[in-house]
Amino acid sequence: EFAFKSTELMESGATTKVSAKAAPEPMAVEEPEPEPPPAAAPTFQPSVAPRAPRPQVKIPERSVSWLPVSLLFLLAGLLLGFFLGPMFVAPKGSGEITAADYALDLSVTRSGDNLNVHWNPSSTPIKNAQHGMLEIEESGVTKPVDLDISHLRNGNVVYPAGTNLVKFKLSVDVGARSAVVESTSWQP
Repeated sequence: EFAFKSTELMESGATTKVSAKAAPEPMAVEEPEPEPPPAAAPTFQPSVAPRAPRPQVKIPERSVSWLPVSLLFLLAGLLLGFFLGPMFVAPKGSGEITAADYALDLSVTRSGDNLNVHWNPSSTPIKNAQHGMLEIEESGVTKPVDLDISHLRNGNVVYPAGTNLVKFKLSVDVGARSAVVESTSWQP
């Protein structure tokens, strides 16, 4: 469709060239009233909350750099730890656990035809014992002897020896999964 109407062109004083052919006469057409320009359509503008002004942070001027100061404190801590540290460490012999703390001191002496098997009833494993077992091996045969707490705290067992070589092994249960074991033998 043509963008301009012929009557508008005529009114504006523009001339048209007419070709040699006769153009059909235009029919009278009622022209509709010009439409009013559309009202300005609302445009979408996202609402943005105004930002609060940022507070101004004043950075003080530093006269001393942080790196040398931190190294100085590190050095002071190391020196204090080196010189004062030994005061907080337990001296040797107090609180340290040694093999002597778990020694049962198992020994055998002869008394006539019998052998007296002795152990230290005041040793730490005997004091903490729940159960004990004394295994006696003679002539290739091992005989287990169950020891309850009262036997363990008694500190000895008498065994009638039949041969000249007898081996003894005392096992003391001091916990659910731990035991202290000590062995000795007797030979005239």
